[in-house]
Amino acid sequence: MAANRPPRLLAIAGHETLGSDHLGDWIGQLHVAGVDALQIRAKLLDDRALESLARSVVGAVAGRLRVLVNGRADIATAVGADGVHLPSHGVRPGAVRRRFPDLLLGLSTHHADDIEEAGAAVDYVTFGPVFDTPSKRAFGDPVGPGALRRAARHGVPILALGGIDAAAVPTVAAAGASGAAAIRALQDKASLVQMGAAAARAWPRPPAKDR
Repeated sequence: MAANRPPRLLAIAGHETLGSDHLGDWIGQLHVAGVDALQIRAKLLDDRALESLARSVVGAVAGRLRVLVNGRADIATAVGADGVHLPSHGVRPGAVRRRFPDLLLGLSTHHADDIEEAGAAVDYVTFGPVFDTPSKRAFGDPVGPGALRRAARHGVPILALGGIDAAAVPTVAAAGASGAAAIRALQDKASLVQMGAAAARAWPRPPAKDR
């Protein structure tokens, strides 16, 4: 898989999921469904615990998915992960790109201005919440497909985030999203299969070239 190609489906998970005895089974299900990247989002872990978790995830993935560590390019590099996903108010993407030029680099965004500032430094951004989702209700109303459409005009690959399920995929694809990121919709096996099928229809991959 291309190291810096933007993900089509990005699964986001915390240490509760990633520390489960069923991690290997879940990763296999993600791979079969067409999920191509997994973001480790474990904000409450200290550095050593995060490094240990990230190392175990990279080992469990065994090259089937690309692994990104939330906010920690240093730990991503130390454990052999593929990239880092930066929070919206974290270190500026340009500084991370200069120091870690080979990492897949993503950025959380909530406003079009965030995307314009990131510019060519990032490989993709997540944008949202597009639709209502319980975990984001405390931060205000969802931005909606219209804001996603305006954000997509910046030309940076965008993964729609927030309330994204299989039924929402055609809407966000029509608004200009290059893919989707999700937590809940990629946890349950049935919804995972549906998400994978919807993503394959909305964002078909070009056929591999003969070697």
